[in-house]
Amino acid sequence: MEISCTQCAAQVGFVEGESFAFCPHCDSSLFLDRSKVVFNYRLESTVDGEAAEAALRRWMAGNGMVKHLDQEAEVTHRRFEHFPFWRFRCRQPSGVEQVHLELAHADANAVMREVSVPAGGLKFLRPEDLHEESFVRPEIPADSALQRLKNREEMTTTGELLEMSLVFVPLHRFEYRHREVIYSAVVDASSAGVYAGIYPTKSETPYMLMGMASLLVFFALGVLAGTDVTLKLWLYLVAAVPLVGVSFAVARKV
Repeated sequence: MEISCTQCAAQVGFVEGESFAFCPHCDSSLFLDRSKVVFNYRLESTVDGEAAEAALRRWMAGNGMVKHLDQEAEVTHRRFEHFPFWRFRCRQPSGVEQVHLELAHADANAVMREVSVPAGGLKFLRPEDLHEESFVRPEIPADSALQRLKNREEMTTTGELLEMSLVFVPLHRFEYRHREVIYSAVVDASSAGVYAGIYPTKSETPYMLMGMASLLVFFALGVLAGTDVTLKLWLYLVAAVPLVGVSFAVARKV
């Protein structure tokens, strides 16, 4: 089977049963998706496994995480893969261009849609890439992915479709255990960005209790001072010092 290269119009042969082909004239990488041919791109991997786990640990040490998560979490599973995404470049009615990603394989975490794919970092897929163990072949057709994109509540319309392509993004996928619960996270191997949907966060209960206690204290002091504004201000000032100290202690402990 032969088709015309979408970049230089040269004839490119597709091996029967294979969806990938490479133009010998312009080195374009092509993917046959049912009745349409699109370009294949890849992002270079610049973050190895050790650096990816270090990025994950730094993320775990963030202010919003449960205390000592970066030290206590146990990585139970990890794998590196070049994961396929459909990349849709659209023009909105306002004239603004937007790029949207949709998963091209079912074995994925929904949070992976947040991965960033900079246009400047895209390179054509190479023939040798197909033979790497980390290479995940797409299984979701472009039309189905585009329909999912349109059906999502926050995306009632994608505007005019300008470009459709298949992009393979290098990802480190982690599973880790904390207090007998298994969580998952994804580290982008091209940018070291960390993406996670559900993760151990600090409990809001101590902060809510501290806030309620502070309100009660100030209310009681206000009632005690009566209409004496000066006394009320002094009582508030004196009470604020220990309340700030307790709040600081709670923040460090939680």
